[in-house]
Amino acid sequence: MGLGLSFVWADQAADSSGNGFAVDAVPPQVIFVDVNCPSCSDDNSGTESAPLCSIQAAADRARPGTMIFVKEGTYSEMVSVRKSGQRGKMIKFLAYDDDRVVIDSPSYACFDLAGVQYIKIHGFELTGAYGGEGTAVAHGAAIKAFPLTRTGYGAQNCVFANNVIHHNDAGMHLVVSHRNFILNNVVSYSDEAPIRIKRGDLNRILNNLTFNNGVKEAWGITFYGGIGTKVVHNTIVEPSGGAVYIYEGTSNLTGSKPGSEGFCIPSAHSRVRDNICVVGGAGGTSNVPLVIGSSTTTDRDPLIERLYGPIDNEYLYNLFFNAGEPDAIVSWGDLSETHTFPYYDVLSLSEFQAKHPGYGANCLLADPLFTNPTGGDYTLSPVSPAKGKASDGKDLGVDFSALPAPVAPVAQSQFDR
Repeated sequence: MGLGLSFVWADQAADSSGNGFAVDAVPPQVIFVDVNCPSCSDDNSGTESAPLCSIQAAADRARPGTMIFVKEGTYSEMVSVRKSGQRGKMIKFLAYDDDRVVIDSPSYACFDLAGVQYIKIHGFELTGAYGGEGTAVAHGAAIKAFPLTRTGYGAQNCVFANNVIHHNDAGMHLVVSHRNFILNNVVSYSDEAPIRIKRGDLNRILNNLTFNNGVKEAWGITFYGGIGTKVVHNTIVEPSGGAVYIYEGTSNLTGSKPGSEGFCIPSAHSRVRDNICVVGGAGGTSNVPLVIGSSTTTDRDPLIERLYGPIDNEYLYNLFFNAGEPDAIVSWGDLSETHTFPYYDVLSLSEFQAKHPGYGANCLLADPLFTNPTGGDYTLSPVSPAKGKASDGKDLGVDFSALPAPVAPVAQSQFDR
């Protein structure tokens, strides 16, 4: 997994003159964690020769600019992150070199973030995070962010990158979390969504591979109640439900009316572009590559635009493949449990394109022709129709050279579940 990825904006600080950026002259605090070192202790200094035993102990000592290097091993803990970095001085949790570092959570999260910003989590294998209905935390997740107070936020200005995430309630569940980068992760075998953002603005979901998630609750990459989300160059292969869920103004299962506090505002100013979106299964209304919860009827209620302004989302240059029902591409309409069919319709690509400018332009309907999806290889075969078809001239979906190798066990084909 390693440390091959970094962000200039996250690793630099503005100079005192305000003219551009300069590398921070203060050496960062470095802490080593090594559970397999015979002399490790959470009372140690945290140097490489005197490492800590737990990641939590390092998180408790962190300050802006701290770099926490975690060496190979399995860490049975939930890391509670409550200290923030600063712009140019992120707190970084980093798997050391190419070590396989597994966090096998005994609780509802591997990393639990609350009210923090400028955190980087890079290069880990994250598993075992389960909450569940009827528990103190209904939705567990490998990376979970939730506000500490009603007026607070979960996580913002964070980077979650190059992680392998499998067998959790959800891969990532971020609530009231803004301006985060989620990229180059592999997420599989989640009970719920691989990536789910609720009431968060300006998040970037880039170049991730998700497959065989939603085994108990059918979700894909999901965002609602926020603006300015970008879902770009992801490969999303799910057995049922939708590959991408976006709510363009909906009661979100509660029956809340537009203008009320409980109503999920439209996720406007968002882009779903250059993705490969695949669902398998038997087809029908619950199996489509794209789900758009769009208000209280199959055609958007004009009240939504009057209250929240125009919705200008774009769904461009995506490949959609429904293995069960090839013409069923988009579920459009209300997702409230207080209504039943026909409050939502299933649309073909041409019907979707007729709904609004920018909906479905330059999209493909085709089998992406992965190399060996049954064996967990989602690279594109040489004859894949997704090759060279992105808006930037690259292949649709993931640049797999940037991804860590999946390590979760692979079950039967996603098309056979």
